[in-house]
Amino acid sequence: MAKKITLTVPDALYSKIDRWRSGFNLSGIFQDAVADAIRKKEEFQERLGEENSLAETISRLKREKEGWERQIAEQAEKAGSLWASRAHYEELILAVSTSSDQLFKLPQIQVQIQEQFQTLFNDTRRQISSIPEVLKMKVQDSWLKGVQNFWDDVRDKL
Repeated sequence: MAKKITLTVPDALYSKIDRWRSGFNLSGIFQDAVADAIRKKEEFQERLGEENSLAETISRLKREKEGWERQIAEQAEKAGSLWASRAHYEELILAVSTSSDQLFKLPQIQVQIQEQFQTLFNDTRRQISSIPEVLKMKVQDSWLKGVQNFWDDVRDKL
């Protein structure tokens, strides 16, 4: 049986939640976040209390990798959507009508992706060339997904 709890949030966050409430399953987001935080705490406690086998370590690292990659993808998608919401119409049309391999060669888009990597890794010195190709592709694909989702939302209203 489900139990209700009360959650206190700052006024600014409440205003945003209230504005976007219809677009989110707040209960689901909260449940997922708390369940993930509890799972991490329990796993950490387990690691402190016992010696892990190689298989357990690999399993744990896979879970952590999936969570990390999911978080990176979500952040890149949000950044793409934000960029799209601020882009000029011409830039937006270019972004949604150009193949992704050509799009990410454009200087103005490379700047956006470089900024995204710097944000993700909290590192202003890291260059795109030092990022593993598979991670680069995940960020680029997610960023472009955010742009495309924004375009899908506004296209028919223009």
